[in-house]
Amino acid sequence: LARRREITPAEADAVAREFLKRAGEETQILLERGARRWGFLHLTFQEFFAAAGLHAAERFEEEAIRHLFDPRWEEVLRLGVGYLALVQVRPEAARRFVEGVLRHMEKGGRAPLNILPRKHQALAALLAADAGDDLPRDLQSEIARTFTRWVLDMPDDIAGRVLADIGLTDFARHVASLLEAALKDREELRRTRAARALGALQAEGAVPALL
Repeated sequence: LARRREITPAEADAVAREFLKRAGEETQILLERGARRWGFLHLTFQEFFAAAGLHAAERFEEEAIRHLFDPRWEEVLRLGVGYLALVQVRPEAARRFVEGVLRHMEKGGRAPLNILPRKHQALAALLAADAGDDLPRDLQSEIARTFTRWVLDMPDDIAGRVLADIGLTDFARHVASLLEAALKDREELRRTRAARALGALQAEGAVPALL
């Protein structure tokens, strides 16, 4: 503050203290967690600023790949891709990152994660939903196909949460058409999962096919 506003350190300190007071008492964005420690009341603020901070430090992709299978980082990654596409307006960077997640392979002792739960495939679908039309259509289609196979291989309780999020986005239409085709699968379990997935997706256009 002192440097940017060209004010004295004492004035900057007073401004900062006033901000913390207002943020804590009036808007309740920040809460005091202890002596000289503050935290965000809503985790989304922390996750967004984590993503923005990593972009500012040019460390987003590096840290994101390290934490692909960490559920605490999922929102940071999703917000980070949205930041790339919508704030920084870097669609090519967003494409490279999402494609990198789709093709990611763990190594060493973590290699079994590539088989199950294959979380990077579900995460790629969530990222594609957040990036929207900034991704090329062929990549969107590939991610939708990969994600649909993931849905049909996963128990309903695991796939349902991801489908509910995707159902709120335009990417849902890519997945819904593939799930409708799976209603004709030879395996009863896959037909059942496809039907339940369409329900979790709230794909109203699939009602005739379901009937």
